[in-house]
Amino acid sequence: MNVFFQRSRWAAIETGAHRRWHAPAARLGPASEIKLDRALLQDIESSDNAKIIVETAIKMGQGLGYQVVAEGIETEHTARLIKSLGAEMMQGYWICPPRALEELKAWMEAENEVNRLIAET
Repeated sequence: MNVFFQRSRWAAIETGAHRRWHAPAARLGPASEIKLDRALLQDIESSDNAKIIVETAIKMGQGLGYQVVAEGIETEHTARLIKSLGAEMMQGYWICPPRALEELKAWMEAENEVNRLIAET
């Protein structure tokens, strides 16, 4: 479940498969991030208007004090573009395709080791 625009009076809740409903934000508790849906990023590589919309959404989220998560990153080019537009976090197939739990644990351990080695240099 993802919560969008938590600080407003109402918050949009995504429960998966594009099912959304709204609830008073006060009942949901604090939120620290906003997720940009993959549909918003769909044309970002080919459309200047899409880039402007995404960049504006990122700046708006950050202006409200949220970290911005870009969902649906499927290519390195998209990852670089999203990073250049200011998103702090990304998720998607390019970063890590779906994996079985044990395989995911091994992948995470390997990533942690790589990050540790990078930090030491």
